Amino acid sequence: MKHVTVEPLGDFFEARVREAARMQEAGLGERSARYLASVLVDAAAPGHGLPEQTFAELRAAAVMSPAEEAPRRWRALGEGALLVAGCFSEALHRRNVNRTYCAAMGASAFGVLSAIGGSNGERAVFADVSARFEACADVLAQAAAPGPDDDALLRLWQAWAATASPRLAACLRARGVVLGVPLSA
Repeated sequence: MKHVTVEPLGDFFEARVREAARMQEAGLGERSARYLASVLVDAAAPGHGLPEQTFAELRAAAVMSPAEEAPRRWRALGEGALLVAGCFSEALHRRNVNRTYCAAMGASAFGVLSAIGGSNGERAVFADVSARFEACADVLAQAAAPGPDDDALLRLWQAWAATASPRLAACLRARGVVLGVPLSA
């Protein structure tokens, strides 16, 4: 009988996030990289999906929620925006929003969390993600892409073409891709 060793999902995504952050020169700290990996692990869990509410509805619910519930709601908004901007940017057109709006909503949610959420360490991570929201979304896009094959390269190019992200452009150039003008330009 053959035994197969399976790497824990958290370790897998943490390695992918670290590699993507290094390639994109995103400047993420250790804790921030670990946090982004945990966002991907949570998103991969059965029953976890993108929020059904709009970002404006999620923000209104967070603003109106009692103090004990507010961190959870702000985090749902921030993580939802991070996943949409990074991993599911094709969903933006279905939501009638652009990546700039998505990034603004996510960055502001993490900004609020940096003031009200969790321990000092967690607040520092939220502040880092808020300040580097677009870089974090780009790191998630690369980390969540399939392995080093043509599909991954195509997904990276599609994400760059839709967003004109300089970090994704640098990653593509590092893989030998010659870039023209992005589709979103």
